[in-house]
Amino acid sequence: MPRPKEFDREIAVKKAVQVFCDGSFEGTSTDDLLRGMGISRQSMYDTFGDKRALYLEALRHYITERVATQIRILSAGASALKGLEAALNAAALGGAQEGGSGCMGLGAISEFGQSDHEIASLIDTAERTLLSALKHRIEEGKSRG
Repeated sequence: MPRPKEFDREIAVKKAVQVFCDGSFEGTSTDDLLRGMGISRQSMYDTFGDKRALYLEALRHYITERVATQIRILSAGASALKGLEAALNAAALGGAQEGGSGCMGLGAISEFGQSDHEIASLIDTAERTLLSALKHRIEEGKSRG
């Protein structure tokens, strides 16, 4: 009978995001991840497979959270203009509020560009989703004058 997991997977992924934000895929060692996530090597491999699989899961989590937050801020403004202003301010201030950590999305683009199809697809989907929300909010504002 397998031992029950002694950690929360979602919390571990959030911690992995932070570790990857502080470094990069290549610049982050497995030992960095284990320390940052507070889990054992065997737990990491049993749960996530390998460093790349963990990176992909962390990147998916990061992108999902970031895009959802940006869309929420964009949509919350009393007007389209206020929503756009709030979203742009949040994007500009986001890095400063993270205490010096990098942006995992920009890090992935810088490190992999289009050379890794799976990562490029995640980034492209996020860009299309956010662009669609921006276009929708702008069109809403135009229709209201």
